[in-house]
Amino acid sequence: MGKWWKSCGIWCVALLLIAGIIPGKALAGTPDFSNPVLSDGADPYAVFKDGYYYYTHTTGGDVTIWKTKSLTNLETAQKKTIWRTTDNPGLCDGANCTYVWAPELHYTAGKWYLYVALDFKVYAFEANTQDPMGAYALKGLMTSGIDATLFELNGKTYFMYNDWLNGTNGIFIHEMSNPYTLTSKRTRIAVPTYNWEINPNSQGGTNEGAAVLIRNGKVFIIYSANDWMSENYCLGLLTASASSDLFNTASWTKSANPIFQKNSANGVYGPGHNSFVKSPDGTEDWNVYHAKKIQAQDGARNVRIQKVTWNPDGSPNLGIPLALSAKQLVPSGDQQIRYEAEDAKINHAATASDPNASGGSKAAYIDYSDSYVEYSVKVPSSGTYSMKVRYHNDWGTSTHNVSVNGGSGTALSYGSGYGTAVLNVNLNAGSNTIRFSKGSSFAELDYIDIPLRHEAEKAVLNHAGTASDNTASGGQKAGYIDYADSYAEFSVNVPAAGTYNVQVRYHNDWGASTHNVSVNGGAGFSLSYGSGWNITSFNVSLNKGYNKIRFSKGSSYTELDYIEVAYP
Repeated sequence: MGKWWKSCGIWCVALLLIAGIIPGKALAGTPDFSNPVLSDGADPYAVFKDGYYYYTHTTGGDVTIWKTKSLTNLETAQKKTIWRTTDNPGLCDGANCTYVWAPELHYTAGKWYLYVALDFKVYAFEANTQDPMGAYALKGLMTSGIDATLFELNGKTYFMYNDWLNGTNGIFIHEMSNPYTLTSKRTRIAVPTYNWEINPNSQGGTNEGAAVLIRNGKVFIIYSANDWMSENYCLGLLTASASSDLFNTASWTKSANPIFQKNSANGVYGPGHNSFVKSPDGTEDWNVYHAKKIQAQDGARNVRIQKVTWNPDGSPNLGIPLALSAKQLVPSGDQQIRYEAEDAKINHAATASDPNASGGSKAAYIDYSDSYVEYSVKVPSSGTYSMKVRYHNDWGTSTHNVSVNGGSGTALSYGSGYGTAVLNVNLNAGSNTIRFSKGSSFAELDYIDIPLRHEAEKAVLNHAGTASDNTASGGQKAGYIDYADSYAEFSVNVPAAGTYNVQVRYHNDWGASTHNVSVNGGAGFSLSYGSGWNITSFNVSLNKGYNKIRFSKGSSYTELDYIEVAYP
């Protein structure tokens, strides 16, 4: 796809531009998702630490925590109930609590703490270990109220909550002497005053569910207002200087309008009670919130996430609530290549420590007819992927039955000791499940590697273009890389710095052909291609996060289908 275009001249170029075959540029392709990230849930809270998101929300009679490397995989994430009302029956009226609301998980003073409202009283629980999915011990009652949260600033820890049950509606701020004890110093910094905050079903209105962002010397408290069952439930904003006296009500300014509210055009009603969490690489802030499933006055809600941007004055911009059909790029650093078995969904099996395993753990005891390990895998485009499986097997001939998205299974055989096996799997664009079920004998799983595929037609193209081709992945390829300034540049996001293998699928019907390949603007090297449709590969050093891999004009006219980035 080169010589004929050159000989055709300017008229061919004009016709191709009109037909839309040669766009000037295309967006770099990365996996995307659409809301909701959980089909049911309210009062969501997420925190990111040591490579994992820990998430919780109001479940009614217990506290459950989800653990995942990707917020967009919450539906299939590992989860565990860490506290039940029957664990401390004396805390509530009778053996069970009528209301178990808005739990939050915080890591402070070197330990994990859980704060939860039980029948309109806030209690603190302390983790017994450094594992937030483990057991907790009751530390005691903190205050009457609901929707507790905390934040740290200038060497102090502050605690906030709502206490409308006692007729003192609004958001209170307290200083903490330790993670489970409040000082006597407190101030009510917000009460419902604007019409959009007030609803006759909410004791005249409410300010509740405080969440905190601190940036550029300012403290932003985003709170929920109106009635939680109403379509008009929304988010408001309080702002103070980080150097001010936070107990002085004059330090706080309330915005006159909600900053996140219903959007009828997008079918979003009652967006509220949110939390904020960083992307895995720490470069982005994300709003985790619930919204109503339907417009009617009821309590059915689901959980959604949306990226936060920042206004010129430094205040947070939560945007307009997106429709469920809207596609968003996953949080920066969210892309995975390696999926650890201990992070997968495990049924009638268990994890085991092993210093020889990646991350020090593996999935074992996959020994029963209903045993399985199920990975949730996200890819940017549908197609066949070469999955690498690291296993451990000391039990002779051994297999697992491997199924994708609930389809029929394939027997995957393992050798002895630690080793890797490869299986080609057909995956859909977006989320997929890959299940390893009991086969013969007792092999254990360490991880699976799924290469990150980047379609050439979604790369940034300069003085080049795309064309339809039924034999190409996704039905398109990139070509016309025929001039000195022509290139296809892929934006590649990897979870850690290191050496990666890049496989290139190409099409070449023009004899000896090359591209000049450069990484992050560095010196390039010549990549040679064979004839027809084929795959070649090279190893390259990449930085953690986003990298630019550019294919520039070399000799002749090879076209690009996609690149796949994987551990070597």
